[in-house]
Amino acid sequence: SGDENSASPTSLSLNIPEIFYKKSGVKFFDLAVGTGDSPVFGEVVLAHYVGSWILPTEADDVTPVNYEFGTVFDSTRKRNVPFEWTMGSNRVPSGVNEAVESMHEGGSRVAILPASMGFGKLRIGEVPKN
Repeated sequence: SGDENSASPTSLSLNIPEIFYKKSGVKFFDLAVGTGDSPVFGEVVLAHYVGSWILPTEADDVTPVNYEFGTVFDSTRKRNVPFEWTMGSNRVPSGVNEAVESMHEGGSRVAILPASMGFGKLRIGEVPKN
């Protein structure tokens, strides 16, 4: 009979999502993969978002384990009303379209956009330019 106080190794299964990097500099990972269709160019998309800005030096710190990061500048969750736009339109920064195009309906994704794919040289509310 073994010692009841001794620890035995256990199998630990962590579901840490894969991080995807686009050539544009957009980085994203899924918190939950949806089961529906992916949006297509020209299709109307409804999605919730929490927009926050971070310094470029902090972009590598955003990981699937540490993603609540930065200064929140807008949130449809607070208003409880999803945002609507046409996929591929300029109603959202180009990086948003790029991050959303491979999502599946019902999913949840964290996307990190470089300034050039976000608001760039524009100052939008609390979001500084570049």
